[in-house]
Amino acid sequence: MCGEWGWSAEGVYLSTALRCSLVRVTRKEVQKCSDFLAEELLIVGPRLVLVSGRVAAVAVREALGGGIPENPRAGDTCGVFNTTFLFNLDVARIEGDEEAARVFWRVLRRAEGFLA
Repeated sequence: MCGEWGWSAEGVYLSTALRCSLVRVTRKEVQKCSDFLAEELLIVGPRLVLVSGRVAAVAVREALGGGIPENPRAGDTCGVFNTTFLFNLDVARIEGDEEAARVFWRVLRRAEGFLA
């Protein structure tokens, strides 16, 4: 995808909000991983974080606190520690749902503006 969007692979860092494979994500599991996520964000120091899906949004809020909106919608943004957080739908939602796919790709295109 990076090449398709004209992004340098060296400038993109991929991560996950949770560190274990779970069938059903619980609040307790999100809390267990929150320190790891917070530390990772502080070490990497990204300019932009694309937050894909509800679980990721809850995890980022758990890791960074009240600066992250409680119920962000696709396209919402906020800034914490010189990092912009851009919220999007979970990528799993776009398969077979044309409207969700349109929203997902529209939000992803906005990321280019934050990286210019």
